[in-house]
Amino acid sequence: MVAARVLPALIAPFLCSLLVDCSARTHCHKSDAGCHELLYFLLNSPCDLTSLSIIQPGNWPAVQAHLFAQANLGRASSPSVDTFGSLGVGADKWNGGVLTPRGVIYAFPFNQSNILEINTRTDTTALLPSPGDGSNDFLGGALAPNGSIYALPWSDPNVLVIDPDFELVSTIAAPGTGTSDWKGGVLAPNGRIYGIPNDSATTSVLVINPADNTVSTIPYTGATGDDYWGGVLAPTGRIYAMPRNAANILVIEPATSSTYTLASPGGGASDWTGGVLAPNGRIYGIPRNETNVLVIDPATDSVHTFSIGAGGYQGGVLGFDGRIYAIPNSGTTNVLIIDPNTETFELVSSTGAGAGDWTGGVAGPNGSIYGLPATESRVLKINTNANGYVCPAVARSGYFNHF
Repeated sequence: MVAARVLPALIAPFLCSLLVDCSARTHCHKSDAGCHELLYFLLNSPCDLTSLSIIQPGNWPAVQAHLFAQANLGRASSPSVDTFGSLGVGADKWNGGVLTPRGVIYAFPFNQSNILEINTRTDTTALLPSPGDGSNDFLGGALAPNGSIYALPWSDPNVLVIDPDFELVSTIAAPGTGTSDWKGGVLAPNGRIYGIPNDSATTSVLVINPADNTVSTIPYTGATGDDYWGGVLAPTGRIYAMPRNAANILVIEPATSSTYTLASPGGGASDWTGGVLAPNGRIYGIPRNETNVLVIDPATDSVHTFSIGAGGYQGGVLGFDGRIYAIPNSGTTNVLIIDPNTETFELVSSTGAGAGDWTGGVAGPNGSIYGLPATESRVLKINTNANGYVCPAVARSGYFNHF
């Protein structure tokens, strides 16, 4: 027992000497001479932090070290694809979803009158009635610190609130136009959820306060119509909205309730739909009609792209292996796998038809990624076969558990 207590005290100064530069670095990788992510993780595990603490900018180095440590364990074999369920026909049935602590994914009803529940432990599905009318209702959402799920209204007049513990559903009146208002939601370090603006008539970011179920807005300028699709929380605490038809990237500053923009390299025609934060701290926009992946470095607000040959994807998910898995929607039957470290990609065939198949995905606690059925009648399951394991606190955090 004495040795168990003394050993950490003896090695701590040695470990700290190796980590002297880590806390000040935005990008931490084991190849850096003074910054070894495994050692940093041993001294600064993020896995016991609360859902709100974990997304504070000061805790990003610990989160990043954990992600790198798991990603560096690699994959046991190449990824494979399965499907399950029989959820009927129809276009755009569900758009986006989040994972709950019970291991159940809740997918948001768009052209559907039910919320879809996916049990990742049994690969089975269930339906929960939605208060919407089943016509262009909700698109994207986030898990709040209070344990409830908030789905953003697209053409519904209300925010959808799901209590997964008791399977209760309620709504909050939203200040939108009721037509194509918001696409996607992101939890910020202040505990509020920010709705990403879509239509030109919706000239504001929606702000939901789960603490008291109130809503407010932040105005922004330059709306042109069908502007943004989904957003991503950066390690800096800012939120970056992905440009679909907009000529710029919208950046939301939750700390000051303000916005600014960065020029987009896209053509403004369904360019990118959804984005993913990678372990290197950069954000990767998922190509819809674009043939390039969008790369944003929040540390410098610099933007570049790299080619993947063809688009057709809608939403993406970070795998436990550190790669990004883009969900096939239209014009492709492949899952796109992006390696952020090398800016290279690979393709794995799905069983979809390439006609609006799936929209958005969620990583399960088993390391598999679940694509949410839009036109498809089946749930897409991507087996990443990663050797690592991202702890639940990180996997369900506001960095990743949203659309």
